[in-house]
This record gives sequence, C-alpha cells and structure tokens, in this order.
Amino acid sequence: MQKNGLAVRVGAVLVTYHPEDEVMENISRLAAQADELVVVDNGSSETFWIRLREQYPDLQFRLISNPKNLGIATAFNLGARALLESGCDFVMTFDQDSVLPPGYIAALLEGFYAAKAIFGQVGVFASYYRDENSGLLFPNHFQATSDYLIADSTISSGNLIPAETFLKIGFFRDDFFIDAVDTEYHLRASDAGLPLILTPNVVLPHRIGNQRLTRLLWLEIPLTSHNYIRRYYMARNRVHTYKLFAARHPSWFRLELRMFLGDFLTMIFFEQDRLRKLKFTLKGISDGIKGRFGALES
Repeated sequence: MQKNGLAVRVGAVLVTYHPEDEVMENISRLAAQADELVVVDNGSSETFWIRLREQYPDLQFRLISNPKNLGIATAFNLGARALLESGCDFVMTFDQDSVLPPGYIAALLEGFYAAKAIFGQVGVFASYYRDENSGLLFPNHFQATSDYLIADSTISSGNLIPAETFLKIGFFRDDFFIDAVDTEYHLRASDAGLPLILTPNVVLPHRIGNQRLTRLLWLEIPLTSHNYIRRYYMARNRVHTYKLFAARHPSWFRLELRMFLGDFLTMIFFEQDRLRKLKFTLKGISDGIKGRFGALES
C-alpha cells in the first residue's frame, strides 16, 4: 500500500475456531485487502480448509494450524510475529466474528495517519463496530464529537497496530487465553504513551457472542448468553485487569465495573444454566484476585 509517497505493508491475522462456511468469504476479502494474510486456526478439523481451497483455489494466505485451542491471545501473537518477521509495518487483528466491509483496511490506514498528525502517537487505531445480532453501535457510552477519539479499550477485532507498538510494549498476554486480552493490551499501550484512537467514520460489523435484546419494562437489555467457560475467563481476566489498571484509569474502571455488574445481573435473572455460570464466575473472580491464569481445566 502507498501512503505519503511511501510503500507500507499492512498484514492481517485472522483467528479461527471451528469456523462456519460463511467465514470463507471473509478470508477472501481479507486476502484481497491486506498485503499479507496469516490465518491462525485453533484446533479445527481440516474439512473447512479443504472446502475453502476448493472454492477459492487461487487464494493466497499462510495457515498456522494449532493442534488444539491455544486461546485468542496466543493465536494473535503467532500471527503478529509471522507478519512482523516478514517485514509488515502494521498488523491488523481479526477474529471470525467480524465481517470485513469493502475498503476497510485502506480506510483504517488513512485514518491512522490523520490521527497521528493530530495526537502525535497512536498505539492502536480502530473503528467503531456494530453488533450484527442486536444492531447496537459500540462504543455507545459517549457520543462522538470528532473524527478521532482517545479511548481506553475496544474489541480486538479490527485493530490496526503499528510494528512500533509491539516493539515497545510486547505482545498480547498468552496467559489470559481469551477475554480482556484486548482491554489489557490497550491499557498497557496507553500507559506507555501509545493511546488507542477510535474513529466513528468507519464501522466494522461484528457478532458479540449470541447477543440479543430483551425488554424489561421500558428498557431494552442486551443479553450475550456466554457459556460457563467464557463466564470464567470474563470474570477472571476482568478482575485482574482491574487490579492492574483501575488506579491509573479510574473513569474506565467505574464504567467497566458498572458493565460487569450489569452483565452479572442479567446472567442471574435472564440466562439459562445460571447456577453453573455463577459458580464459574465466582471461581474466575477468585482466580483473578489470586493471579491464577492459563487455560481452564474443566
């Protein structure tokens, strides 16, 4: 890609886990928009990849197949390291729940340089995203008043990360496995003087779990219905991230704590399998306080 008369290479890493056939088109779009694509698969069968090659025989990408699910953090790191070693100037992170719009990567790259001219340093650059299940636009806790906004955190999918950020602060935390991987990285980058900048001018369609809206009196409440294993990681990594960053990011912590409590209450009152989810949420809180990490042995 060309920017300011210079050639820059933007690589993309896509993490898959038992992908459905609809992911095939997204892989094709990514390969067309990125200068290089690495797909990191976490323990899926070979059937999908055989069908993909049959449908898109000329598709160019590198596949890293993990024998089991190593978590999204490790998968991102494997892909990012491969792209940086091949000379990419930027790494874009995606998971299979995002749908790549036309021109997305080029628009993010354009926005990155515009934001850098304003803020001086940009550690991570990302768009707003819209949940495909509920139709909600995120972030929705403040209204955009400009083209570029400093934020504390967003989802990891659709992030444009310059190589300099990885060189300065390192990679994602492998021991987090999944959940809050993005939040911890964004806050760590911010503390290093490399802020996360969001633009509302580009929107990424994304599916947040099995999120749907339910009505309680006059309120519409989003329900995610994550299983008990995800509830464990969500609680554990959130609580530990609070320990690390709450004192330096009090406004983020207050908002996050309200979201955590709201999510906890909707789980208790509206979701199925709530007793098991409660058990593993409490276990996650305990492990987060004690600093116990890695994959859950259930």
